[in-house]
Amino acid sequence: MSKLSVTIVIPVLDREGLLPRLFSSLEAVTYRPLEVMLVDNGSKDGSLELCNRFARESMLPVTVLTEPERGANRARNLGLLSCHTEWVYFFDSDDELSPDFLDVLAPQARGCDLVAFPTQMEIGGKLVRRSLFPSLSPARQLLSASLNTQGMLLRTAFLRQTGGWDERASVWQDWELGFRLLHRKAEVKWYTARAFHILHQHNGSITQQTDNVERIQTMKLVLETPGLTSAEQRALYFRSQLLAGQTGEDVHLPLAVSLATRCVGRLLKLYTRLGLRGAWRMAMLFV
Repeated sequence: MSKLSVTIVIPVLDREGLLPRLFSSLEAVTYRPLEVMLVDNGSKDGSLELCNRFARESMLPVTVLTEPERGANRARNLGLLSCHTEWVYFFDSDDELSPDFLDVLAPQARGCDLVAFPTQMEIGGKLVRRSLFPSLSPARQLLSASLNTQGMLLRTAFLRQTGGWDERASVWQDWELGFRLLHRKAEVKWYTARAFHILHQHNGSITQQTDNVERIQTMKLVLETPGLTSAEQRALYFRSQLLAGQTGEDVHLPLAVSLATRCVGRLLKLYTRLGLRGAWRMAMLFV
């Protein structure tokens, strides 16, 4: 049986100082057949030059594309459009790949639309496994955010049929995409035996630069989903109240939910505002 072909798509924006680390981890990936697609998103430093040099010198087949209009999702979609392999994997330019992750995960991919798996984040010099809660419920994705960018190996055709990455989302892009994939009845295989990669937090990470306006905009994109169920609406409402509790700012979405749901939402907001943990797990009981 032939091995599945995979393309790794990586948006790049002003990562000159971090690209050597990424490139070293790419060179160490042992799986074949493998292609790499680097999409420069209008870098002002030497990132594009470094990408082109890597493409010339690497033993891997590397394509460098340019997407001058800013937006990680625009860059990802250009890579998706240009990809001709059966499977596609999206990674970030400031992180490090595990060398054997595709050797482990690609064999799991036959007969499904995506393989979901846990990743690990470097925090304070320690590696912390990011939680993965296997569930095909789109509502639970809205609360758990289990499906994330670096934790999904995707069948290219299915992602294209689902519409790719929503270019209007500037934050929580993978949260929204994961919901949409499950809402479209994706066939998912969950791999939980170990966590992969090293994801780094730093001052330039997008998680350090977001505000409620951007998050609410992404939530409103979920509201546009055709056939949104009552459970999904409740989950989205609870997510909005959790955000309000975390930030101390009210979050209003045009959702028609019951009085009972609103009462639960108020309790979740208060619980979160008090600094208590695990409110999203409590919310899962009501969807």
